[in-house]
Amino acid sequence: MTWEVHETHARRYPDEGWTLDACVAEDKAWRAADPEGHPAADGWPIWHYRYSRPDEGSGPGTLPQGPILDFHCHCWADSFAPRMRAYFENSFGITVFDSGTLDGLAERRARLGVTHSVVLPVPTNERQVPQFNVWLQDHLHDEGVIPFMGVYPWMDDPVGEIRRCAELGFKGLKLHPVNQHFRMSDPRMFPIYRAAIEEGLVLLFHTGSGIDYPTVGPDWDCSTSEIERFFDKFPYERTVLAHLGGAMDFHHFPEIHPEWPGYMDTAFELGHKPNEFILEAIRSFGVDRILFGTDSPWEDTADFLTRIAHMGFTEEEQRAILYDNGARLLGLPPRAE
Repeated sequence: MTWEVHETHARRYPDEGWTLDACVAEDKAWRAADPEGHPAADGWPIWHYRYSRPDEGSGPGTLPQGPILDFHCHCWADSFAPRMRAYFENSFGITVFDSGTLDGLAERRARLGVTHSVVLPVPTNERQVPQFNVWLQDHLHDEGVIPFMGVYPWMDDPVGEIRRCAELGFKGLKLHPVNQHFRMSDPRMFPIYRAAIEEGLVLLFHTGSGIDYPTVGPDWDCSTSEIERFFDKFPYERTVLAHLGGAMDFHHFPEIHPEWPGYMDTAFELGHKPNEFILEAIRSFGVDRILFGTDSPWEDTADFLTRIAHMGFTEEEQRAILYDNGARLLGLPPRAE
């Protein structure tokens, strides 16, 4: 199967003469010329740079037949999705690749052969927690949808909300240190971690920086040192580090620590790092602990599938990354032989 890759990002590739440094320089020049303005849809060149085209690499260009599990997706209720799309498009020049709704996610699954989507909420205040969790609990048994729950760390009784959602059947909890303003090693987070672990939930962390925040702030941090401190206290094997342990740093790639327990997902990272780094990072951490994730709708699922097909993974590695590892973690049926 081949996938039609969308080029609506106006992406910049090395074979067109672009380098990351040139994109950074253009980005700085744009900011200097209009420091108060918002980027146009084709702005923010640093986001649009890719180290390689999707079909570059030593792989066969095909993927094995069978289920595909995208472990890192975002969407919103139909009434809220247009506001989120507009915010990211207008504020950051980000292309949104579907409607940002559950229906949009289902349409993309059907079109691209993806069979399962893990939906990750990121409430950034207490009021949003029930808006996300009550909405998603109605979709716990939808075909192809695996909702995770969310809490805002500084809400009243986050532990109680974790217990409630676990009893309903949620399989995991998404936490975002950058957008939710906490340090992974903050002792005030420990009751949240303990509750999730006691309930057997998958504990998925955003790692690295975010679209509108640096990696480290006065009240938040999900850098390598903070990940290390978390695992020293909670060596939980059902932990997932999103973005291969560190998103958004285009110059200095995250350190990979094979001794860490748990899993990593590929969300946002394919193309934003060189193929050789991706291959080495995944193989050194352990292919059996890597989860295919896209960061939909901010990334083009077709682009990511094309990259997995061409990057240089063996068929056995592709099977593990695309479905088998995630299915084992979530208790889904194994791939039919």
